[in-house]
Amino acid sequence: MSIEGMGQWFGRNVLKPRLEARRERVEDFEVTVEGEEYLRRMGEEPYLLVANHLKPDEVMAQRSGLSPDAFILENLVHKITGRELGIVAKSDDGWWAENLYKYFQKHVGQPFGKGMAEGAGLVPLMKNPGSFNRDFLITVQRLVDARQPILIFPEGNWYHDFDRSNSLEPGAAHIALKHDLPILPAYIRGATSWKPGQEVTVRFGEAFAVGGKRKEEVTKDIRERLSGLAAV
Repeated sequence: MSIEGMGQWFGRNVLKPRLEARRERVEDFEVTVEGEEYLRRMGEEPYLLVANHLKPDEVMAQRSGLSPDAFILENLVHKITGRELGIVAKSDDGWWAENLYKYFQKHVGQPFGKGMAEGAGLVPLMKNPGSFNRDFLITVQRLVDARQPILIFPEGNWYHDFDRSNSLEPGAAHIALKHDLPILPAYIRGATSWKPGQEVTVRFGEAFAVGGKRKEEVTKDIRERLSGLAAV
C-alpha cells in the first residue's frame, strides 16, 4: 500500500469517525443565522462559499486542525438547502507538518496528509512551498460538475475574528474565475470552542458574480463583503 493509500485508510477509519462525532456536537451549539434568504437563493447551482476562519480556543482542536466553523457552515447549508458542502481543508500545514524535515515532508507527510483528508471526505489542499495541487483542481472540477457547493476560507489561516487587514490568499478568486462560480460570502462569530451551548452567529451576504473581473478585483470584493458583514 502506498503512503497516500495508508493516509486514505487512516482518514476513513480514524479521522472520519472523529469528524462525524464533531458534526453531532455542532447540534449542541446556539446558532443564530442572519441572511438565510441569500443562501436559499443559490438554488441548485454550484457556488463558492467564502468565510472567515476562526481559531479554536482548545489546544487539542488547534493541533488537530478541527475548528467548529467549517462544521457549522456545513450543517447550515444542509439544514437550510438540503445540499452537501465540499470542504476545502489544508492537508500539509500545521504543527505536525512544520516539524518534519523537508524531504520527509514531501515524500511522506504530504502524500499521507492528502490521502487522510480524502479518506475523511474533505477536499485536500496543500499549502507548503513547492506543493503541487493538480489533484485538488481535479477534485474541484468534479464537485462543480456535480453542481455541489464548495467552502473555502480565503484567509488561509486562523484568526480570532475577521479584520480587513488580514491577508487573503488568491485561491478563492482563482477557483471562482476558472469555473465561473458565484461567490456567497459568510461571516461567522463565536465559533471558537467545542463546548456545548457555544453561542455562534452566522451572517450570510448576497452572492456576487465574478465574470469579467481580474483575480485581484475578486479578492478585493471578498474582503469588502466580509468586512461589511462583520461590521453589522
